[in-house]
Amino acid sequence: MFTVVPLLLLLVCFGMDFKGPVDSWWCYLQAFSYFAYRMLDEMDGKQARKTGNSSPLGLLFDHGCDSFTTALLTIMIMKLVQIGNSGFVLIPLLASTMSFYFSTLEEYYIGGLFLGVGNGVTDGSVFLIFLFLFSGYYGNDVFKTYVNVPTGPSSHVTMQVNTIMGLFLVVSQTVSVLMK
Repeated sequence: MFTVVPLLLLLVCFGMDFKGPVDSWWCYLQAFSYFAYRMLDEMDGKQARKTGNSSPLGLLFDHGCDSFTTALLTIMIMKLVQIGNSGFVLIPLLASTMSFYFSTLEEYYIGGLFLGVGNGVTDGSVFLIFLFLFSGYYGNDVFKTYVNVPTGPSSHVTMQVNTIMGLFLVVSQTVSVLMK
């Protein structure tokens, strides 16, 4: 509910493409919704283990819901930062979902989910909540601005902030998978 409702509102109110403005009310709603989702997701597993109601099926169901949330949240973020309607949209989506799936495989074969410092689950959640709050306050057009990215001692490339964010997502998730 905390993922599907904001996604539907985003697509119905602001269009089904990855361009265009998103109102601040949606950004604040999504920041609250994602925070609530994360807290409830953390609590249900602890409660199940505490009361002796945890099971492999429950874990599978929880991770199945989390996998859908990962993909849907990535779609919402790409819409928020106005990444554009090109094939590049598939790369961050693939990177984030593959990182989740490899972590799940690791948990299955090793017997535990070991997340290091700077992982997308805990630390990334704080960043995403901040991203939604930032977008609500400043507007999502800030992601269309151009910045100079240094490529050497006296050279640079001009890129949009949303492209840099997409590339950062791909690189960070690829590093996460390779470190497994």
